[in-house]
Amino acid sequence: MIKPDSSSYYQQEALWSEDIGTSAREVRDAVLAMIPEDARSILDVGCGNGAITNHLPEDRRVEGCDISQAALAHVRYPSRVAEITALPFADGAFDLVLATDVLEHIPEGEYRKALDELYRVSARWLLVAVPYNEILDAATVDCASCACCFHVHWHQRSYSAERLSRLWEGKAGVVSHAFCGARWRWSSPLVVQLLHLINGRHYDFEHAQCPNCGTTYQPKPTELSVALERRVEALHYALALTGRVAWPQRSEMVMLFDKTIVASKPDVLTEDDHSPPGTLPLQIAREDLSLLADPDNYKRAPYLVPGLAKTATIFLPRLPARVRTTPNLPLALYDPVTQQEVSLQPSTEGWHSVPAVAASRSGYLLRVTESLAPMASILFEGEVDPFLSEASIRSRDAAPELRVIELSRLNEELEGKRAAGEERIEAILRLCSELEASRVQAEKRIQELLKFAEELEAKRSASEGRVEELLHLCSGLEVGRAESEHRIQELLRLAEELEAKRVAAEERIHLLLKKEAPDAKTE
Repeated sequence: MIKPDSSSYYQQEALWSEDIGTSAREVRDAVLAMIPEDARSILDVGCGNGAITNHLPEDRRVEGCDISQAALAHVRYPSRVAEITALPFADGAFDLVLATDVLEHIPEGEYRKALDELYRVSARWLLVAVPYNEILDAATVDCASCACCFHVHWHQRSYSAERLSRLWEGKAGVVSHAFCGARWRWSSPLVVQLLHLINGRHYDFEHAQCPNCGTTYQPKPTELSVALERRVEALHYALALTGRVAWPQRSEMVMLFDKTIVASKPDVLTEDDHSPPGTLPLQIAREDLSLLADPDNYKRAPYLVPGLAKTATIFLPRLPARVRTTPNLPLALYDPVTQQEVSLQPSTEGWHSVPAVAASRSGYLLRVTESLAPMASILFEGEVDPFLSEASIRSRDAAPELRVIELSRLNEELEGKRAAGEERIEAILRLCSELEASRVQAEKRIQELLKFAEELEAKRSASEGRVEELLHLCSGLEVGRAESEHRIQELLRLAEELEAKRVAAEERIHLLLKKEAPDAKTE
């Protein structure tokens, strides 16, 4: 078996939030009934959500531990996260150490260490519950991602009574044991292999997770696969009823070990009975029928399940050839293979002849209509060969199977279209992803450009301010230039006037010089 990585599987809240069923409650009650009165302190190792821990006696010192924090959130007693191979407790810290539905999960490399740890922290008793004679292959599926074949509950091994009794051989002996829980659905590995061969591996457990790659298992049974499974189930019931395969045994085994004794009691090696049920009694009073809330697997005696108003639903381990009720009431059998009710036709003296119908794992379902009066008792006579139902199915009505095949083909066509649609959606999603990446890049570029534009705008604003200053300066210079030109014009005019005066002065001087010259000659 594969060593699982439990880091995510056991942390699923969905594993721990559901209520336990009838079979698990029966196991719980068997465990509680086996706790010694002298066990005043109890450690529940692998306590899960407290399905058993929360019901332990309140007058004891109780503690639980588990690897899942999600599970421990439901435990009412003190609890802590701990590995079974390294329990954080002193030697002999508890009178009794409890481990229910734990050991089958431990990988082989850690198994011996886990047993040693349980033994170490126990002062005297060890109380263990495990699946009994489980056909591991019946609960295996193939991972859709990596094709790994794995057990949906990650079970690593199967236990017989002898194997379980030898857990602490020579160190602790078995003082009591019990078989409990619902009976297994299958008892023959060959029938399980046949089911896998014709129907593939299907198991209805939506929380399963591949231990190899972590992919969640999604059971997808088709209508055809369900119909085929009903056929194989009916065949297995007929084989078990005729002794060709073993009658399915109880699904759980509980054993109490005592460290103060070494040898186990001889009766603990007795396995659960796997012989078929005996013949039906000739008559059963209504009050003698066991009353169950739900149908049960492979019950050895007839039992009653409450049904619709004014209807009694009786499950029979064997199919009688004739049946009669007192008072005489309408009867019908339900065939689980064809999914049809078959009315029983009255014959003589109130007897009804019984047609050959198939059984489910719950037995043969007989409905008694009590609209006229309640049933007081029921009488049986003879027995129908359980294999006759196979021969009579098609002669009675082949239409349902043809309809199943037709619906299966339609389902396959729809599945093909759905797969094509999913591929198209995947392509569109990939395109959207690419467009989104392009949009992100474009937005990034736009942001860069906007930042650059802001910088340019800041520079432009700064330049405009400088230009304004320069223009103001130029305006001042222009005023100064105009004033300078005006001053120059005035100076030019003045220069002209001075030049004119200079010329006039020179002329005057010249005239004076001319005038003085004759005077000089005269002298």
